[in-house]
Amino acid sequence: MATQKDIIDQAFPETLKILSDLINFQTVSGTSNLKLIEYCEKRLDKLGAISFKTFHDSKQQANLFSTINGKENLNGGGIILSGHTDVVPASPKEWSSNPYVAKEKDSKIYGRGSCD
Repeated sequence: MATQKDIIDQAFPETLKILSDLINFQTVSGTSNLKLIEYCEKRLDKLGAISFKTFHDSKQQANLFSTINGKENLNGGGIILSGHTDVVPASPKEWSSNPYVAKEKDSKIYGRGSCD
C-alpha cells in the first residue's frame, strides 16, 4: 500500500508543472484573466468538475466556481478552496529573473503569485 509520502512524491512533478503554468500567466490587476480561467477550468474538467463562470462587466475578467464530487458521501461536508487570479505589477528592479517564469532556487519556487 502506498504511503502518504509515496503519494506526494508521485504527485510532485505534476504539481510543480501546474504551479509553473500558473506563474506564466500575466494577470496583472485590471487586465484579462480569461486565459488563466480557461486553463483552470480545463484542468478541473479532467478531474470531473462541474464548473461555471461569472464575468465582470468588461467581459475581460471572470470568476470560476467548480465542484468535484468526493469518492464517499461526506454527509454534506467538504472543502472549499478560494483564491484570486491577479497579481500586482512586478517592479523590474526587484527581480533578478523574469517574474512570470517559475524559478527554483534553494528548494523554493519564485515567480509572480507563487506564494499567495
